[in-house]
Amino acid sequence: MFVHPLGHGSRVWRRQREALAGRYEVITVDLPGHGGTPGPFTLTAAVGALTPHLSRGAHLVAMGDGCLVAVLAALACRDRLPGLVLSSPRIRPSLPPPLYRVAAAITPTPVLRLFAAARNLRSREVREAVDAGLREVGGDIRRQIAVKVAHTDLTPRLRHLTVPTLVLCGERDPAGCRESGVIAGMLPAARRETVPGAGAFPNLEAAAAFDRIVTGFVDGHSRPQRHDP
Repeated sequence: MFVHPLGHGSRVWRRQREALAGRYEVITVDLPGHGGTPGPFTLTAAVGALTPHLSRGAHLVAMGDGCLVAVLAALACRDRLPGLVLSSPRIRPSLPPPLYRVAAAITPTPVLRLFAAARNLRSREVREAVDAGLREVGGDIRRQIAVKVAHTDLTPRLRHLTVPTLVLCGERDPAGCRESGVIAGMLPAARRETVPGAGAFPNLEAAAAFDRIVTGFVDGHSRPQRHDP
């Protein structure tokens, strides 16, 4: 099950949905306030959108601040979760809280320009995909997300997350690689890998390499399915 970054929507996983559908049951969920799912956005409601699928042995693959939701779901359902993938994870504030509120108030295009410059998004296709995702989310939802992201730090809880975890970053995203290294070091059962040729969105910028790394991890940590007699 793929969890999108907050403020983007599930379309960010389109390539994975198309490429992997013949091999796995692929689940992409629009969290509250994203896509066709009504708001408001709360972390509790977002986790609630994921947990029904976890009883079926789904792996969680999350990106960016969508990892906030995935980690909370993994903590709540750790006995049912075979594996967790955190790509370019952001699970603690990286800016002072007032700056999150300012960013939420800005229209998507200037936000994208700032983000693209900071996270080395070179591909026009990737920038367009990110921009389209940003435009799907209304200002009220962006403000609700900003409040949650600005005041949520999950790093103290990572020591309790014993699920096998793969932490990814793109080699052209130095800030993301530093943060992913810190997060992997806090997790009891994690390893970190770098996706060659990718920046902050490895699943878009280096889709084949991303898919290969993720499917290798999933296949190595899948639990046998139990069938009732």
